[in-house]
Amino acid sequence: MKAFINWSSLSSLRLIMMMQLSFLLLPLLQIGFIAIESFRYDLKKTINTAGLAFILTIVFIFISGSNFSILLGLVFFNLLIGSVVGKLIKHRFHLAHAFRLLIVVILILITGALIFLQSPVDMIDSIFMELNPILLESGFTNDEVAISREVILNRFFGAMFWVLFIQTLIGIFIAYHWCGYLDESIKPSTAFHHLKLGRKLGFFLIFLILCSQLTSFNLIANLSMIAWTAICICGLSVAHHRLSVYSFGWALLMFIYIGLIMPISINYVALILVIIGMIDIFINLRNLRKKIK
Repeated sequence: MKAFINWSSLSSLRLIMMMQLSFLLLPLLQIGFIAIESFRYDLKKTINTAGLAFILTIVFIFISGSNFSILLGLVFFNLLIGSVVGKLIKHRFHLAHAFRLLIVVILILITGALIFLQSPVDMIDSIFMELNPILLESGFTNDEVAISREVILNRFFGAMFWVLFIQTLIGIFIAYHWCGYLDESIKPSTAFHHLKLGRKLGFFLIFLILCSQLTSFNLIANLSMIAWTAICICGLSVAHHRLSVYSFGWALLMFIYIGLIMPISINYVALILVIIGMIDIFINLRNLRKKIK
C-alpha cells in the first residue's frame, strides 16, 4: 500500500485519475487522494487539481444520467474536506482538530437543512406506499406503520447527514493513514488514540444528548444523532489507547468491534463506549495512570 501511495503522489494527474476511479468504487477515498495533493503541494496547485477533478466528475455524472445534484454535492464536499484535512496534516494539526471541525460542520448542515429545506414528504410517502403491504403482512399494524413513517420523516435530515458524517470521518482517517506513508513523523494510530472532543464541544454534545432524552424537539433529536456517535467514537479511542499496552489488547478490541456490528449487542457496546467517552470529557482517561502515580 505504501508503494501505491508513493506512486500516486508523484503526479497530480495520477491523483486525479485515482479520484475519478474512487468516485466509481468508493467516493470517500476521494478525501484521501485530494488530502495527499494538499499535503504535498501549495494551495494554488491543490485548487487546480480539485477543480479539474470536479469538472471531470460533472462530465461523468452528466453522461451517466445519475442524480446530478446529490452526487455533485457529495463530490464537492469530499474534495473540500480532503483539501482542508491535507493542510491540517501538513501544518501538524492533530487528528482531533479535523474531527471537531467535521462535527461542527455537520451540526451546522443539519440545522440549516431543517430550517431552510422542506421535508421530503412525497418521497417518504411513495416508499411507504410500496412497503405498506409488506409491513402489514409481516405483522405490523396500521398505527405502527404510521408511527414509523413519522419517525423517518422527522429524522430524515439527521440520518442523511449522519451517513455523510461517518463516510467523511472514515475518509479523514484514511487521509491521515496515507499521509503517514509519505511522512513517517505522522503517526495515525497514535493520533487516533488521542482523539478528544475538548471540553466546550464535549459539554455541548452531552447537552444535546440530555435534551434529546427530555424533549421531543425535532432539531435536538436530529443533532443528537451526531452527538451520540461522536462521543461513542471518543470512547472507542480511549479503548484503543488503554488496551494497546497489553499483548491481548487486540483480542479485546476485536470483541468490541464484533459487538458493534452484531444487532443483538450493538446497543449495549455502543452505550458502554458512550459512557467512557462522556467520562473522558471530564477526566482524561488516557493520563489517569500517570496522575495516580
